[in-house]
Amino acid sequence: MSITTPAVGVFSPTALRSARLKVGLTQGDLADKLGTSLYRVSCWELGKSLPRTDRIPALAAILGLDVIELFVDPPVGDLAEYARRLVADWPALDDEQRAELRAALAPVVSGAA
Repeated sequence: MSITTPAVGVFSPTALRSARLKVGLTQGDLADKLGTSLYRVSCWELGKSLPRTDRIPALAAILGLDVIELFVDPPVGDLAEYARRLVADWPALDDEQRAELRAALAPVVSGAA
């Protein structure tokens, strides 16, 4: 499940988790500030569900981000960790997810050649 914006990309659980940790909040802290459950925040970070679109501006504000930064994957400055996670997660991806990832990486890979 993903939220895609035409010019930006897909909602990023990785960016959400990274930003939450950077500001020193637990998942429970973030849930309390948003008026939601720890379970929901956990699901967002795991990519199992998405925050409601009306919550995204508040989520970004709490984390000190612009809304667009929640749609940037990977978060700036964390490329090596993101690459390691992609490699580790590859076996768990279904064919559709792998195809999406290949398509997203194609311009990057062809530009590096």
